[in-house]
Amino acid sequence: MPLFLEACPSSAEKWHEHRALNADEQLLYVDVGEFAHHLVELHKSNRTTEFRTIFDTIVVSGLLWKGGSAAPRDKLTNFD
Repeated sequence: MPLFLEACPSSAEKWHEHRALNADEQLLYVDVGEFAHHLVELHKSNRTTEFRTIFDTIVVSGLLWKGGSAAPRDKLTNFD
């Protein structure tokens, strides 16, 4: 999650609220779901300036795999 927080500073406040409410439980799929919810809210409000950095982080860190290798950047998004 630190990579996501670095790539998307606007998620920090919600992330800290989430961690405070779930201090006893740290499940990656719940944490990633919380982050995904934040991305949806950004998209709904047309605040997508952080998306390029977020998707670059996902690809560069190898978090997104397709067929055993990272998916090509141009197949992920078209936010330019």
